[in-house]
Parts: sequence; structure tokens; C-alpha cells
Amino acid sequence: MTQSYTNQDTVIGDIDISDQVIEGIAMETAKQLPGVATVIKEKNNFSSLFSKEGNVYLYEDGTEDIALDITVVLDYGVSVPNVCFNLQEAIIEQVLYMTDIRLDCVNITVADLSPEKLK
Repeated sequence: MTQSYTNQDTVIGDIDISDQVIEGIAMETAKQLPGVATVIKEKNNFSSLFSKEGNVYLYEDGTEDIALDITVVLDYGVSVPNVCFNLQEAIIEQVLYMTDIRLDCVNITVADLSPEKLK
């Protein structure tokens, strides 16, 4: 079932944004960030490492914070902590800008390093 987040109540009605919209924003943001080779669906599926399609997972944790999990492959030779921190900041900023929804947490799993840029 698709979760939706009420962005705001307006005089003429509610604005609801589905989790798929937020996940899509996060995925596109990750694909455009230098150092990220690709976003992957599953860590254990070798063929998914080379796919341009991927998934991110948005959920509310036990404290009602909005969290997002994303699994990526990074380019070989980059600073993994720096790229991950930049990705967290970029996703939070872009989701806030496009939806006015504040993510409380962005968890990143680095599944692999790519010897060549896949872009």
C-alpha cells in the first residue's frame, strides 16, 4: 500500500504527496551526484549493480520520523564518507525544496565500488 504524506492543508483542499514521489526525487538526486555510479535494487543481485533503475525505501520509523533508505554503487577512488554525506545532504535538500517535506534521516548502504563510471 502506498503511503502518502500530507504536505499542507490549503484553503481549497489538501495536498498529498505519495512516497513514490519522494523516492523518485531521492533516486534522481543520487544519479546526478558526482561519485555515485548507480542506485541499485538489491545488494545481493549482481545484475542490479549495472542497472540504471533502482529503488529507495521511504518509511516512518518508530518515533514518527520520516526516514529513507537508499543503496548505491560508488565510483572507485572517491572518498566514500564524503560522497555519502553529500548524498544525504542533497537528498534532504532536494526533497524539502520540491515537496516541503523534511526527511529526518537518510540511510545509505554502499553495496560496491565501480571501477568505471556507469553514467
